[in-house]
Amino acid sequence: MPVDEVRANFNSHLRDLFIDTPKVLEEHERQIDAGEILPQFVSSQTESLERERGLMREEGDDVSAFQSAVIRLMKDWHETLRGLFLTISQSRKQRGGKDFEYQIQIMLELAEIPHEVQTRRERADFILPGIEMLRQNRPRAVLLSAKRTLRERWQEVVDELQRIGCPNTYLATTDENLTANVVAEIHQRNIYLVVWDEMKAAKFPASAAVVGYSQFVNELTNHFLPRW
Repeated sequence: MPVDEVRANFNSHLRDLFIDTPKVLEEHERQIDAGEILPQFVSSQTESLERERGLMREEGDDVSAFQSAVIRLMKDWHETLRGLFLTISQSRKQRGGKDFEYQIQIMLELAEIPHEVQTRRERADFILPGIEMLRQNRPRAVLLSAKRTLRERWQEVVDELQRIGCPNTYLATTDENLTANVVAEIHQRNIYLVVWDEMKAAKFPASAAVVGYSQFVNELTNHFLPRW
């Protein structure tokens, strides 16, 4: 894919990735759950399965007996299965935020925008073009952090970003429930929010504190890249 095309359509390509990635991962998760985890669990329940097989024979060994056996097994396994699916659900939520970081990373790479990925969680997720620029010429560097939603811990995130002291700090999100109060609180810390172009146009058309993904990439391409 040509670099110019990626940059020109950064918003739509990122949104496609954001929408499609969970579908692919959920299908993979379904195959793992149905093909590995659940069969392993069932095969470990020999005693209860043998007990129910005996009860089925006593009850007539027909469809009605089978239904009764399944109901009893579900009652017996309820707590274990509940814990299993709760773990899967929590893992999915944690993965969602990390997936969004990967999606942005992929788009930055396709757009050939130099960046370094940060692994320390108190730091921004990305430093553009890299840590050396941040150390030597901070006003030319850009910090970019990604948070899929801002419902939890957003204040901690923006406080951590503020402490780094870079004048060009952006917080990218997919959250479509942002309020003007949250935007104002974040901007008070000299941090700009990056949102979908459609949300920028619909909810924050006149706000300098909020930019769309297209505007963000245009600023990087036209203002920062020539200075790097």
